Amino acid sequence: MKESLRSRLRVIERVLRPGATAQLRAVDVIAERLDPVAAALNAQAEAIEALRVEVAALRSQLVDGSSPAAVEPGGASGVEPPPAEVDERNDHYNAWTIEIIDRVLADGGNAIDVGAHAAAILAPIVAASPEGHHMAFEPLPHLADALRSSFPQVEVHQVALSDHTGTVDFHHVVASPEFSGIEKRTLPDEDVAIERIAVELARLDDLVAPERPIAFVKIDVEGAELGVLRGGSEMFRRDRPVTVFEFGLGAADVYGTTPSDIHGFFAEREMDVWLLDDWLAGRDPLGADGLQAQFAVCANYYFVAAPAPG
Repeated sequence: MKESLRSRLRVIERVLRPGATAQLRAVDVIAERLDPVAAALNAQAEAIEALRVEVAALRSQLVDGSSPAAVEPGGASGVEPPPAEVDERNDHYNAWTIEIIDRVLADGGNAIDVGAHAAAILAPIVAASPEGHHMAFEPLPHLADALRSSFPQVEVHQVALSDHTGTVDFHHVVASPEFSGIEKRTLPDEDVAIERIAVELARLDDLVAPERPIAFVKIDVEGAELGVLRGGSEMFRRDRPVTVFEFGLGAADVYGTTPSDIHGFFAEREMDVWLLDDWLAGRDPLGADGLQAQFAVCANYYFVAAPAPG
């Protein structure tokens, strides 16, 4: 019985071996043909990366007429980073923001979360200063309702902040509400459903009581930062709160906001701008030129403003 099985196996091997060998040879031929294609694609990728760097440099020159800082191919550019890189950056920004919150609100204090969304920053604010009077601003109705339900101790406003009052058609990116805003910003996927909803506009200075000083502010409004700042002009002048804010290409430029607009606003209030980790480490602020260089190539898109040193 065993001998007959062995004999049958030998027959099967003799049948299969030539076919398998032929298939392997065919694979080798295909691989050899693909090698030049792969080389050509790699060359195209390098050329595209070089063009990205050139575009970022030209954008910098157009914005302020200055010579841009050198950017190496493969480094940051004005082009939207890959999703995995964006996620990694955002994880760092969130961690640094929470560390800033813990430091600023270590002895209590009041805070404002503009663009509170799903409370990723509001929750650490409340945890760091449970006795503080905190305000959250979120224009999307379903998110504002969720914030009121989860944080009854927080003053939640379902409005979009600006430098004037009224109503506006707000662009709700249904599948990715974090990209929603007053204006339609550049999106990673332009083929998405956008719902336009009427939203009330409000000014911070009309809502923040002068007798209630603000220690910390977070602003994440997909490009509308300058309107939020100008609408809270007196509060920022009076309290000079440590302010973490998003500011980057694809959003701020849609509103026509420049780095000099942002830096100038804070400079008028004796504040300066840092990278988040630089502020935590006690390093020097970026200054106007540094913020311009960061913005021009989208090297970073979260910053912190605080009272200027000295």
